[in-house]
Formats: sequence, structure tokens, C-alpha cells
Amino acid sequence: MEKQIHEFMAKGSIPGLSIAMVDEKKVIWDEGFGYTDKTKENRVTPETLFSLQSMTKTYTATTLLILASKGLVKLDDPLRKYYPEFEVNSRLGDHEIDKITFRHLLSHRAGFTHDAPVGSNYDDRPCTFEEHVRSISDSWLKKPVGKALFYSNLGIDLVGYAMQRIMEKPYPQIVKKELFDPLEIRDATFDVREAMKHSFASGHTENFQVPTVQIPMIPSGGLYANVRDIARFISFHLRTGEVNGLQPIDEELLKEMYNVPFVEPPPESGRGLGIQVGKHAN
Repeated sequence: MEKQIHEFMAKGSIPGLSIAMVDEKKVIWDEGFGYTDKTKENRVTPETLFSLQSMTKTYTATTLLILASKGLVKLDDPLRKYYPEFEVNSRLGDHEIDKITFRHLLSHRAGFTHDAPVGSNYDDRPCTFEEHVRSISDSWLKKPVGKALFYSNLGIDLVGYAMQRIMEKPYPQIVKKELFDPLEIRDATFDVREAMKHSFASGHTENFQVPTVQIPMIPSGGLYANVRDIARFISFHLRTGEVNGLQPIDEELLKEMYNVPFVEPPPESGRGLGIQVGKHAN
């Protein structure tokens, strides 16, 4: 496997990567390969933090299900129950927004566009997470709620914002307390300045290093983590939500995460709740 990794890196001009093999009990193997950037000054280790980008969505969904397991929220609660002033432009009727639930948001079936006007992949002006979320009201619904799949950062960011309303604290603090602390995930962070205090993998576009700025799309793409922390998270899912003899996430709710909603009969592959569902042959 190490031979294949070196061949893969050479073929793809990849400066560095880290990898882990896990089961439901432990990390079986982890290792870093190559360097944190193209200067080749610092080697990648299992402690090197990487930008997880859209894999952050799975962490957001898992945290919401932990809150649901505590009875603080329900998957089929409407978004407006916790964010009553939320608006979005629509040609589909005045009450379409009222239909949007957390299940719609997590499965990319709320009818939103991909990005918000402010703080998106196409807008590099500095802004806060709250400013980014407020700008969603200037976007438009593309389709009736629940009727079509449109991959969207907006839905997941709205979930994170609603969590802030429910818990009355910032989203990163909620994830740390409800998810990271029980799993002993110690280095993962949503703050790029904090991430850069550690061994840190720089992004590249061809020969250019990507500028390191704070991502306002925090719940949908703002997490930095190393492979050991990711491995703990995966093992948690493989154990159906159990950690140290406790069950912070209800097993039945976790199963719902891996089901494709709003499609009958449910297919074996598609968008679950904050996760892509599929089967792969060995």
C-alpha cells in the first residue's frame, strides 16, 4: 500500500498526504507522506492538519443528531421554528419557506442555490459567519422544497446557524462540547489561525499556494483536522454512535443519517443527511 501511495502522489503531483486505517475499535495504522507544501521543508505527519472542506458537513449533521438525541430539536422541525425571521426570494408562493425542515437542509433538498451572495466560493470579501448567513435571504429558491436535489452549502450553514440559536453559543463551541470532547478529538478546529499553530498542510492551485483566510462557510466547509482525529470520528460512526459505554447519538437517528430521504423506494445510493450514501464492491 505504501508503494501505491508514493506512485499516486507522483502521478498527481501531490506534495503530501496522510492516511489512516480504522475499525470500530481503534486506529489500526496511520502515517504521513511527503511535505506540507511545495517548499519541502516540513514533512506531513499523522498530526498534520488539513482543510476538510465539504467533509465538514458530516460533522455538522452528526452534531445536530446529537442535539436531537437530547430532545433539543427534531429532524422534521421547520427551520423557522428557530430562525423565524428567515426569508428567501421565491416565485413558488409565500409559504414555501415554511416547509423547510432540517431533514431538507441536511439532504440538499430545500431548493437552495449552491452558494450565498456573501462569503461564498465566488465572493472573497472578508465577512463573518453571521453576515454570510444573513445574505442567504438575497438568494432564490430554485425548486419547490423537497422536490429536487440541489447540492448546497446554504442548507448546512443554516443548520449550523440554527444550532447557535438553539444552544445560545457559537457553532464551533457546540461541536467541541457535543462531539469533539466525548470523542477525545483534540486538535480539530474551525479557526484557521489556530490551525496554523500546528503542522499545517497548505492548499495549492497548480503552482500557487492558496491564501490562508478564515472561511465564513464554517458548518459546510470550515473544519481543519488531522487524520487521527478523523479516524476517531469514523470509528464512532462504525460503533453506531457509542463512545466509552455511552450513546450520545441515538442509534436509530444515526441510521436515518444513512438513508436517502424523500425518494420512494429509498435507493441504495444518494444524499443522506450530511453524507453521501453508496455501496462499493470489494
